[in-house]
Amino acid sequence: MHNRIFTQEMQEEHIETTTVKYDNGTEWVLEFYLQSLKTPEGDNLYGVKINRSTLEGVLAESNETFAATENIDEALTMIRAFSRGKVLPISLPHMVDDWVLQV
Repeated sequence: MHNRIFTQEMQEEHIETTTVKYDNGTEWVLEFYLQSLKTPEGDNLYGVKINRSTLEGVLAESNETFAATENIDEALTMIRAFSRGKVLPISLPHMVDDWVLQV
């Protein structure tokens, strides 16, 4: 799935926003996005993107996992679970790998 050549631009749709607050008082905003792309063969591929920002909106960290699944319902379920679990961008690749191995 990852070796395909893509000719169209990836689309991104904001799905969830949550905050995470640490014991030291630091608070971050986590934004979760669905990424989608149509392959030249007509298949749809979906991925997850997470941004971590300050409360003032300054982006501190971002990460994405391209083409995690071909099933939009699975991608949305994954995003919502990651939002509830307050997954940080740095953990995203490992979380997606674990998710795919469990399915």
